[in-house]
Amino acid sequence: MLSCPQPPDSETLDGCSVVEIPDAAADVTVFLKAIFDSSFFEAYPHATKFATVAGILRLSTKYEVEHLRRQALIHLIWICHHPF
Repeated sequence: MLSCPQPPDSETLDGCSVVEIPDAAADVTVFLKAIFDSSFFEAYPHATKFATVAGILRLSTKYEVEHLRRQALIHLIWICHHPF
């Protein structure tokens, strides 16, 4: 993505190219937190909100971050099979 040549009029910030991504801001927020802060998205049985799991699952699948995808799927399986 970043290795592609940018048009001369592309937006920059502090000399760096700005790359826009089409993903929902909430999904990007939890995805990046999961990548950079291992305590944010802890493994099951740690309680995690469905919106967090869903956002991480969407983006880890899209951007092929397999360890987060597996962890999100485990959370999702637990959420779906947990008696209400």
